[in-house]
Amino acid sequence: MENNNNTVIISGNCKWACLNEPNTTYAPVWSIQVLVDDNNRSVIENGFYDENDGNYYPIPISTNKDGEEVVTIKRKVDKADGSKRNAPFVKDSQNNPWDKNTMIGNGSSVNVMARTWRWNHQQGKRFTTGISADCVGVQVVDLVPYNSSGATDFDVVPGGYVANTSTLDEDIPFAS
Repeated sequence: MENNNNTVIISGNCKWACLNEPNTTYAPVWSIQVLVDDNNRSVIENGFYDENDGNYYPIPISTNKDGEEVVTIKRKVDKADGSKRNAPFVKDSQNNPWDKNTMIGNGSSVNVMARTWRWNHQQGKRFTTGISADCVGVQVVDLVPYNSSGATDFDVVPGGYVANTSTLDEDIPFAS
């Protein structure tokens, strides 16, 4: 997708979607990581167009704890003036509103709409500049349901021990 008014849509598989409730580990934010791949790299690398100098600047790519290249798209809950921001909208593949009880699991295919901007910050003699992306909304194209415990079961081991399940529901007397 072409950059239009510094709004981009990044498509890909996601990790760590905190969209139903903000992540409150630090300052509260709604956030999602999108894995960087050959299909979305050019959108990310051309994430911000600066009208002043006519150049494109990339949305920062980082490496997550799994060693994967990702972009993290966030929206802070609190504005600088203390008021609250609206949560990013979330929709399904048919643009229906998202069920807030359904959490988005790692590996889900998503389209993330982000508004990019360039910022400057000076602290003493140190001057820094960067690109940030505000999470406007997310469309879930293919849901991988969130599983809070990770794995759902073990693989069956042929020839292994089999418990006598007929006694599991019986009351077992205890010594008094």
